[in-house]
Amino acid sequence: MNWYSQSARPKHWIILWMGLATFLVASLAGCGASPAAQKYPTKAITAIVPMPAGGGQDTMGRAVCTPLAEKMGVPITVVNKQGGNGIPGTLEALQAAPDGYTVLVDSGASSSVLAAWGKDVPFDVQDRSYLAFATIAPNAFYVNAAKPWKTLGDVEEAIRKDPASVTIAWMGGVAPIDVTMAQLRAALGAKGVDISKVKMVTFAGGGEIAPAIAGGHADIAVASAPVTAAAVATGKARPIAVAGDQRVTVLKDTPTTAEQGWPSVSSSFWIGFTGPKNMPKQVSDVWAEKVKAVMTDPALAAQWDKQGMLPKFMGGDEYKDFVVKELAMVKALPVK
Repeated sequence: MNWYSQSARPKHWIILWMGLATFLVASLAGCGASPAAQKYPTKAITAIVPMPAGGGQDTMGRAVCTPLAEKMGVPITVVNKQGGNGIPGTLEALQAAPDGYTVLVDSGASSSVLAAWGKDVPFDVQDRSYLAFATIAPNAFYVNAAKPWKTLGDVEEAIRKDPASVTIAWMGGVAPIDVTMAQLRAALGAKGVDISKVKMVTFAGGGEIAPAIAGGHADIAVASAPVTAAAVATGKARPIAVAGDQRVTVLKDTPTTAEQGWPSVSSSFWIGFTGPKNMPKQVSDVWAEKVKAVMTDPALAAQWDKQGMLPKFMGGDEYKDFVVKELAMVKALPVK
């Protein structure tokens, strides 16, 4: 005899099947949910800076990441992965899981300029997800404070007299600051100035160049406005020109290259966030939303102005177009 009565059998099977169906639906919902369908972010984010501490990419990236972490609601840990012209650190970020928990603090040094001038670069500007463009800062020329130079005209005169006596600090033609220096060298060449004997000393990043200028190991360099201002604050460096046609508060007494008659010398240092290819749309949307909130927050406007950073939000597609156009501009420069 069965352990349940014939009359109870239909009711029993109904209850059994209802329970099984409920279990299956719940299990499938939990196991089949994609990362894009889940809440993001739920844990700390690592932001890789592929350059040494103290340079533009590091200084400006950290300045943005601090308020960005508050908007995200999770910590953002900024990690410097320096060396190899930024290639190893960039590659690590671009090869991470595309879940939004490892991103790249990007700039021309790890995208457009590197792609245009770098050697054996194992990726190009298309090999990433463009999340959000955050800020831009004009580059500036600064010199050792012991030098008598006050303008780019003074530098021109010194090179005309004795080019071998002038030492330029740069990053070897792989960074945005090198673009600005290349523009100056091209402009000098167009004026008939012999730049072939000028000494070019290569450093790993802006964080290494500033102490070299301060210590008299190089005479002139380029850095983003925030980094230039920090170097000037030591009393061992002097700013002589802001690259472009607009002065910045942090270097308010420094004339622009346009004011000094060097209109072709005009470039900036920018910061944006990218990540591995094929990041979920929900993740990229969150980055665009939060970066825009940070860069347009009226409460932070004074901070950006004081640091010499100009808020300039761009979403992924516009950001990508910007980088592609900058790549073409750098490739077209007559002097590297």
